[in-house]
Amino acid sequence: MPRTPSKSGAPAASAHALPSYLDPNHLGPWGIYLQQVDRVTPYLGPLARWVETLKRPKRALIVDVPIELDNGTVAHFEGYRVQHNTSRGPAKGGVRFHQDVTLSEVMALAAWMSIKNAAVNVPYGGGKGGIRVDPRQLSMKELERLTRRYTSEIGIIIGPTKDIPAPDVNTNEKVMAWMMDTYSMNIGETATGVVTGKPVDVGGSLGRREATGRGVFTIACEAAAQIGLSIEGARVAVQGFGNVGGTAGKLFAEAGALVVAVQDHTGAIANDKGLNVPKLLEHVAKTGGVAGFKGGEPIKPAEFWGTKCDIMIPAALEGQVTKDNAGKIKARMLIEGANGPTTPEADDILNDKGVLVVPDVIANAGGVTVSYFEWVQDFSSFFWSEDEINARLVKIMKDAFAGVWHTAQQHQVSLRTATFIVACTRILHARDLRGLYPESRKAALGRLSWLDGQRPYKFLLTALPPISASTSITAATMRNSTNRILAMPAAPAATPPKPSTPATSAITAKIMAHFSMSISFSKVVCLNAVPAVKAFGRFGQSPWGPSLHGFMVAPVAASRRHPHRHKRVGQRNPAAAAIRSLAMIMKAYDA
Repeated sequence: MPRTPSKSGAPAASAHALPSYLDPNHLGPWGIYLQQVDRVTPYLGPLARWVETLKRPKRALIVDVPIELDNGTVAHFEGYRVQHNTSRGPAKGGVRFHQDVTLSEVMALAAWMSIKNAAVNVPYGGGKGGIRVDPRQLSMKELERLTRRYTSEIGIIIGPTKDIPAPDVNTNEKVMAWMMDTYSMNIGETATGVVTGKPVDVGGSLGRREATGRGVFTIACEAAAQIGLSIEGARVAVQGFGNVGGTAGKLFAEAGALVVAVQDHTGAIANDKGLNVPKLLEHVAKTGGVAGFKGGEPIKPAEFWGTKCDIMIPAALEGQVTKDNAGKIKARMLIEGANGPTTPEADDILNDKGVLVVPDVIANAGGVTVSYFEWVQDFSSFFWSEDEINARLVKIMKDAFAGVWHTAQQHQVSLRTATFIVACTRILHARDLRGLYPESRKAALGRLSWLDGQRPYKFLLTALPPISASTSITAATMRNSTNRILAMPAAPAATPPKPSTPATSAITAKIMAHFSMSISFSKVVCLNAVPAVKAFGRFGQSPWGPSLHGFMVAPVAASRRHPHRHKRVGQRNPAAAAIRSLAMIMKAYDA
């Protein structure tokens, strides 16, 4: 599907190769995410060759969730778990229960989690899950059955080191406790690190409940400082007054700001002199929404967007700020507390109006940051104080915003594009460092064309039988080997250097480096009385350094005829023994 040129930073994008399970005419939130990736691609430099990685989820699981209702009937619900990218670590993202959840939405939310985690530089990839259900229609027992069956269904892909769910829309600490317990029962041991956002008494972290809202407030303060806006006395409007919006509103009020308008699923209220936030929070806790609060005047939901304010915080659901209402917004800053609340068209309108938009992938990253703290604490079984957690959260959020702001100024782009530049660069750099597995043999051989001057070597070792010092090694011997030896140089253009020369060692070391991922087990027996050597995969223990992808070489035998060679080559430098052996094999095959 073609893209039009963007006003906020990038040329038009080409058509996307979409997964077969999506409707190209109704991409939903996934389409918004693809447009955002298109905008950042021109700024990725050489890493842009990997950008298609970002446009496809690594894994998407759709499950049937059957439960028995309280009346004895059986109901079926559709559930999802999507892992977008795991190049930087295990997938991480929430689980939502909502009647309108779709695969496209969960895919987009998982992708935004990849961006968010990379933006604040926590070692996670992106994941997300959900069930198409209206939880208000279920009893507490039915909700527990639903949660436990869903957890069992997705249990094949989640785990403390694979994918760590967390609370999201209509899920909370209790739901996370059910998930943790179900997973633990299925594996036969308590695994507190499988989810975050749990109650403190079962491995949760202090400060997690307020973390997302605290992060929104912290980022808003940093952004306000950049545009010369004082928080004290600032007018704030909040859409959504649950965990995120309510916490952010409370912190703004405590800092001296006036919360002048609030909207949620029950209605909208306003008070030009400022709402009493603590009492409003009590009202919401009792009634489930802001409607009916005596301290404010009810207004039409559409009128909320035209509220005269300095800071607007959409903290409800995605797709709330659109081309239809963006023109009404009078705020100087829009801080995205929800995931994906602003469409690309609305982004451009707000940019033209001079409204500073701080994107969700940095603004609401406080939740996943403290989830990371919880995960670390669960692994170590050592828990921090709330003051420590809040201090570390604020530092990470401030540092992340500073990096995004610098990138925005450097490239003269919006904060959203700048955040994507920072995050996508980190993700794709990790992808580039890790490479592709498995690499095709043809591609691997092609990368050796620069070896030995103009002469390309095609080289693959599998198993070489023991050969004595007196054995005559010829090309025929190599070809007839029953151990699948393959050493096929291209048409000779020059004779390889002698085995004893430093050049040979360098060349062969490069060969070993390039093929270390291709050889699962190789036994190299050194020729002409050079000691035998075993070369086998041991990640991270290469005597030549990390560029060899973890090949370790160790001497296993020595020639009795030439003990001096064993001492000089084998004991002191087993790597040199292997290099010389490989060089001899290459030379013998040329004979």
